[in-house]
Amino acid sequence: MEIRETKEYQELGYAVVTCPVCGRETLDSYWICEHCGWEYDGTTEETLFSAANGTTIREYRLRRQ
Repeated sequence: MEIRETKEYQELGYAVVTCPVCGRETLDSYWICEHCGWEYDGTTEETLFSAANGTTIREYRLRRQ
């Protein structure tokens, strides 16, 4: 389903953001990126720990390779 067709976007006011891991579109407010599995929690700094994901963005990218 297209992200802009979801109930979260259309009715609940979630915003479309760029996933800090894979660069694709996802929703804010703890939405899990359908492309890479990163749970968007507002963390955008590569070296800051993300509690929702249990790692940093940099470490998460390395694990996916």
